[in-house]
Amino acid sequence: MTILFQHTIMARRRTTYRLGFTLAELLVSMSIMTILMGVMTSVIVVTSHAIPDSQDPVVKKIEAMDVVDQMAGELFYANAITEETANAITFTVADRGHGAVGPETIRYAWSGTPGDPFTRQYNSGTVVAVCNDVQLLNLSYDKRVEPLNGLPRVLMIVDNAGWLLPGEITRKTTMEGWGFTVQPISSFSTQAEFNAAVINNDVIYISNDANAGDVGPLIANPKLGIVNEVTGLYAAMGVSQSGTLFWADFLDIVDNTHEITSVFTLGGIRLFSSTDNLAITTAQVSAGTQVLGGEIVAGAPSLLVIDVGGAMYGGGTANTRRVCLPWAGWKVFDFNKVTADGLTIMRRAIAWAAAPVLYTGVRIDLQLTGISPNAKTQTKMLNRPKVNAL
Repeated sequence: MTILFQHTIMARRRTTYRLGFTLAELLVSMSIMTILMGVMTSVIVVTSHAIPDSQDPVVKKIEAMDVVDQMAGELFYANAITEETANAITFTVADRGHGAVGPETIRYAWSGTPGDPFTRQYNSGTVVAVCNDVQLLNLSYDKRVEPLNGLPRVLMIVDNAGWLLPGEITRKTTMEGWGFTVQPISSFSTQAEFNAAVINNDVIYISNDANAGDVGPLIANPKLGIVNEVTGLYAAMGVSQSGTLFWADFLDIVDNTHEITSVFTLGGIRLFSSTDNLAITTAQVSAGTQVLGGEIVAGAPSLLVIDVGGAMYGGGTANTRRVCLPWAGWKVFDFNKVTADGLTIMRRAIAWAAAPVLYTGVRIDLQLTGISPNAKTQTKMLNRPKVNAL
């Protein structure tokens, strides 16, 4: 019995001894742990340097693309664009249930000063910077002309809508005889009054009796096509630097490929029953101007048109269709002399210019400091809003 007890004690002692570590084993283990901790520290340091900060070009590139994608996503559902420039756009979308009641208004804008932020404003809320350090923002707009559904509604700019001159009455009666709706508006109207009238019409008709100095500012950024009789507005229309008058009774049709003149053969047509003021320009026409008719003797351009996107005199491109009719002369031109061919040109010019222009897409080009290439995208517009939303 004593021998068995001693054997058990020795077994336990041997077992306990096996569960322990020698001094050599501890020293080896500590050395290995020191090496492992050093390696882990190095990995952490290297990894921390690999994480980009907010000024890293990669981070800024991602930031720019995120902003462009967000903007494009909202523009896709736009119902109307009420502001369009290279550096700003304001548009509305249908109520998306974000707490707004009715259409939601969104504005993206950049001041144009390098380093300033690109901002977003929702309805009338706080203007929020969506990205900083902007060096360039360029917004360009894709547009398409579609056939007019129905007869044109004409906004006719006259000298005084409250007291129409005889020639203005004749013009109005003539257009109404074609089935057109005509709303006279005074050339001295405020921009707000003019904008309100534009929404309810399809085309602007500038009567020979309107004051050019008053009309110029109103049509500086037109939202409708324009048919013009005033030579003093040639620069504002973008066709040439200036217009003048030539005493004549014939118009030389020099281009009958256009919708306005397609019913005529090339050559002279009688424009007036007797000589009167033929509108011409002796200055160089803009690159986007198409000359449809001219003065027969010297060939000076007379019947002038610019389509959407055409290059204008003074720079820029036309955002609507424009026509300069071949007659003018402030308050001295006798509209009763215009022949049937002349009236055909007038009617077809109004119908052509009244065709609605729709937005089909927006191109976005955004550059932040330190990134290359720029963040770019082109978004289509599902609802194709008309350009005359104000």
